[in-house]
Parts: sequence; C-alpha cells; structure tokens
Amino acid sequence: MTTWEEYLADTDPANAASVLALNGWFSASDHRIRFSFPASTGRFYRLEYCTNLTNTTGVTYSNLGWGTPGMVITNPGTSNAWFWILRASPNAP
Repeated sequence: MTTWEEYLADTDPANAASVLALNGWFSASDHRIRFSFPASTGRFYRLEYCTNLTNTTGVTYSNLGWGTPGMVITNPGTSNAWFWILRASPNAP
C-alpha cells in the first residue's frame, strides 16, 4: 500500500501486522457471505458492491458508518456472484 492508502485505512506502515484485511466465511445454507475487518474508530467505512461487473450503473453503496472494533458485514442472501470493495475515509461522505 502507498503511504496515502495507509493513511486512509488508518494503518501503521511501520507495523506489518497493521493491515486492513478482510476475514470472511460463506454459509451454503442461506448463500450469505459474512466478513469482518479490523475497523478503526477514526474512519468512516463504505461498502460498494454489485452482482454484475459489466453493468457499472448497478453499483450499490452502503454507508457502514464510523468504525467499531469487530464490525461484521453480511451480504444479501443470493446465489449470484457478489463483487465488492470496502473504502475507508477520515471523513463521512
């Protein structure tokens, strides 16, 4: 990550263990993906996702809010593919 990306994620570039890493698991019974990440209380998180990468107008935005330790995100139950990106910002949108 660049220094700017480290700043946005509120991670420490001098500490290899300080990363914005997603840990996830899939539930076959309800077709849901759940993931968690080490959220910083000083960052506002936003999830952007879609089910079709060729349809750029179908992106959904979800403001997750200010970080709280142990945040867990669950996608809507669907058998479709789910493409997403997690963004962190020092300011709310």
